[in-house]
Amino acid sequence: MALIAIEGVLQGAAVWAQHAYRRSEEVVATGRIRILCLGDSNTYGLYLAAQESWPSQLQRVLERQTPGRYQVVNLGFPGTPTSRIAQNLDAFLGQFSPTIVVVMAGVNDLIYGAVDATDTSQRGALEKLRAFATTNVRTYRAWLLWRRGREQAPKVANDIDSLSSGLLTLRGQTDEGALAILARLYRERGFTVRVSGMDYWLDYEGKSVSINDALDTFRHGDLYALTMAYINLPISAGMDLRDWDLHAGLQVDGKQFEMRPVRNSGGQDGDTVARNLRFIAQGVVNSGARFILATYASNQHYYGQANQVVRRLARTDGLELVDVEPEVSASCKDSLCSEMFFPDYHPTGEGYRLVAARLADYLAP
Repeated sequence: MALIAIEGVLQGAAVWAQHAYRRSEEVVATGRIRILCLGDSNTYGLYLAAQESWPSQLQRVLERQTPGRYQVVNLGFPGTPTSRIAQNLDAFLGQFSPTIVVVMAGVNDLIYGAVDATDTSQRGALEKLRAFATTNVRTYRAWLLWRRGREQAPKVANDIDSLSSGLLTLRGQTDEGALAILARLYRERGFTVRVSGMDYWLDYEGKSVSINDALDTFRHGDLYALTMAYINLPISAGMDLRDWDLHAGLQVDGKQFEMRPVRNSGGQDGDTVARNLRFIAQGVVNSGARFILATYASNQHYYGQANQVVRRLARTDGLELVDVEPEVSASCKDSLCSEMFFPDYHPTGEGYRLVAARLADYLAP
């Protein structure tokens, strides 16, 4: 009885919130290029006034560039998984008749458990019940969130992602600034860094490596892969970053080696997210609209996993992708990136400004 009462209160609160905080424009402006923005709290603009969300900021940027040409509609809502976007897609397309659809989604699927929206014919009764509860029963979703919060985060994958993001801050830095950033990143991960003037050494298990000698390589490579390479291989090993998966090509004593850091792809939930997004993309294209994927601004924790899923899908399916995360990460001024993110990695108004600017630049041609 208590659970039923709590569920009733939560459902009522959700209905109230959907009306009280609805941010999409009721009037569909005619004669404009309409951009429909679909997603979760990161599209909605959680913690902020409506005008600070990235769709609203994108509207203002486009309006300054070409007045009266675009209408940006924000249909993001907190907690939305890809399965719900897929279920509501036809209604969204029918109501707004968009020219462009931008989707930033996937993290809620990885937090709560993904529901496949593409094929319900093979589901058993228990699977159907779980899918319904995951999408609609708020006490069950609260329990899932509590359970995920007690799990140990996938440390290796997240650590590698944060290292890679840290590397982006090296670009445009002076040698002194880049060396200081590298020293901080290594010390945060338990390494010993010795400094004498402008000379930096990395000490690990009796080995000593000059960071200065490898500075140019570090500016363009993956910190995890490079660390392992420089600890275990001669420092003269040549590295070449060749694709978005951060492969490192090594040539040692005339032999060619490949190094790829271990990454967490989201597992079965990640595969389901990819199927749902592929389904959404096909529905958008079939309607005659242009489909664009966007990564999350953050690359931490489940956001990093969701970004990996989105990037991989864009490559394999040839979908348009606006990868906003690297630009936001490169603008971080401290390890917590407090100017760009709230503590739970939802962007601040400044973080959303960078997202909007990146999308506007992409759409400008």
